[in-house]
Amino acid sequence: MSGPVRFSAPTAAAWLGLRNHREDVAITDVQVDSRLVGPGALFVALPGAVTDGERYVADAFANGAALAIVSGRFVIDAAARSAGVTERRLLRVADRYRALHTLAGAYRAASLPRVTRVGITGSNGKTTTKELLLAMLRTTTRPVFASAGNLNSETGVPLSIFRTPPHAEVAVYEMGISAPGEMRALADIVDPDLALITNIGSAHIAQLGSRRAIALEKRDIAANFDGGQLLFVPERDDFVELLSSDVNGRVERYGVDSQHVRVLHHHAETTVLVGGRRCRLQPGGTHRVELFLAAYALAAKLGVSDADAITVAEAFRPPVGRGGTVAGARRVIDDSYNASPESMIAAIESAETVVASGDTLHLVLGDMLELGDHGPEAHRQIVLCADAARAAEVVADLPTGGTVLVKASLGTALGPLVPLLAQGVREAERA
Repeated sequence: MSGPVRFSAPTAAAWLGLRNHREDVAITDVQVDSRLVGPGALFVALPGAVTDGERYVADAFANGAALAIVSGRFVIDAAARSAGVTERRLLRVADRYRALHTLAGAYRAASLPRVTRVGITGSNGKTTTKELLLAMLRTTTRPVFASAGNLNSETGVPLSIFRTPPHAEVAVYEMGISAPGEMRALADIVDPDLALITNIGSAHIAQLGSRRAIALEKRDIAANFDGGQLLFVPERDDFVELLSSDVNGRVERYGVDSQHVRVLHHHAETTVLVGGRRCRLQPGGTHRVELFLAAYALAAKLGVSDADAITVAEAFRPPVGRGGTVAGARRVIDDSYNASPESMIAAIESAETVVASGDTLHLVLGDMLELGDHGPEAHRQIVLCADAARAAEVVADLPTGGTVLVKASLGTALGPLVPLLAQGVREAERA
């Protein structure tokens, strides 16, 4: 991908504190995947658990890269030299991840100072909240941007910063963590003006050790606040007091009580009475209400009218795998993208809420991953399938009709069951 000039090679070297002369080439894009590199790109050759990006520097330059970030150990071999790699086209650094973060933070400070930056984090619900907020913001005349998909990691967030148009007035970034210290690094990159925490669950508890540690890590989204910024926290979360403390800025709570909301559940639809208006959410359920109120709180601060926010919310459908419904021989609630104990329970409760009286509800549940030592106890609390293959066998003979909830971590790979369940497995086999 190429585009407008982001910065020059000498500027990048200066941001990284490198003094050696660099060829004065213009950088139009930043990539960490050599296959996505185009003319004028900076290729960041990140280390990885499976392979090292330095193996693909020659490929990146063959695709048009103008510059690459590499380690001091990188050797310009014959293939790299043939592709156009020279010492003056390399930025040699001690830590390639830190270099990516430093560049992104410097670029944000230099090119996006007038952009109102919104950071969204939490154990689950980040992507849905971000997408709903983006849809609400698009009802205004202001140019807006949001990070694509779930680009919320130590790699995805800096790439999202580089892709933010300087003319944007509002930019929304999803910010996820999986290890101690990551949120502070992401906060340094984004430096959000507004931030919101959806909830504190057990996702990544294997790496962080406890839900309290997760709460402290999530609270670091406000680590760079200097008094004028605003953090939204969920009023009913177990750690709401901790999330509200030691924040150098304003803290507001959101939720049914804080926003003076009434909620009415009726089968698949949930009605929220807010601001003197009715908002009908489909799919409904308690968790969907919480995510709506999160996006609604941010939207109000960003100039979205109540009427527009509600109109958007009523038409909004969640991204694939995040709680939307698929209709067919039976209705399937597709929540197969991710799972933790808290989101599993919330999904089941929401499914029970939206199922009509006298209707049947079947649960197809898969493993919740990245729970470490907490995994066995968490899984004992919930009835689960042994594996996706066994789940396919079990659901093959489910009667048609009714509602089925499919919920698991993405790595469990229950997503392919959704169309089979919606059509009916036996019917699908005959088709």
